[in-house]
Amino acid sequence: MVVFFRRTRRLRLGVVLLCAFLVCEIAFLGPSRPSKSPDASSTRVVSKTVEMSDISTARVESQIEEHVSIPEILNRYGLPALVFHFVVWITTLTACYLVLSLNTALLQMLPEEIQQRVSAGSTLGYAAAALAAAEILGPVRLALTVAAAPTASRVARQYEWFCRMEEAIVGFIQDFATKVSQVFAKA
Repeated sequence: MVVFFRRTRRLRLGVVLLCAFLVCEIAFLGPSRPSKSPDASSTRVVSKTVEMSDISTARVESQIEEHVSIPEILNRYGLPALVFHFVVWITTLTACYLVLSLNTALLQMLPEEIQQRVSAGSTLGYAAAALAAAEILGPVRLALTVAAAPTASRVARQYEWFCRMEEAIVGFIQDFATKVSQVFAKA
């Protein structure tokens, strides 16, 4: 019976990791473009595409040089950016937990204080160490979100049902925030 629950837990974890991987892959894929036979007009399109990619690369690099925060990304790209950032965070947390729980030799590389707090074999200790490692990787996660948010937003907003759902969720959050701020203003 214990083996069944271990396998079920590993299966669920594998499904979560697979879904996170697919979301990351889809976020970096652009919309599909029909292929054309190579002729004179397509070579002009290719050269324009190369020029446009140079321009867009320069624009992205200039945006990355600016200070970018999560609220700014959410204002620009909305719910797809938030979902992508959350999926990357969950994936990072899960991967760190798996690495620490499956490879206890890594714990020996940590300072003595942390080793004592993690107390080898403790699930809560592994979870705390995984959370710390995931938070240390926060800047990398933010950079990944900044890079993928425009594409994820563009792909998700192609669907009308998603746009309606996003408007409803954002409207609900704004109404809730307004009501909460009014309650605190009265107090």
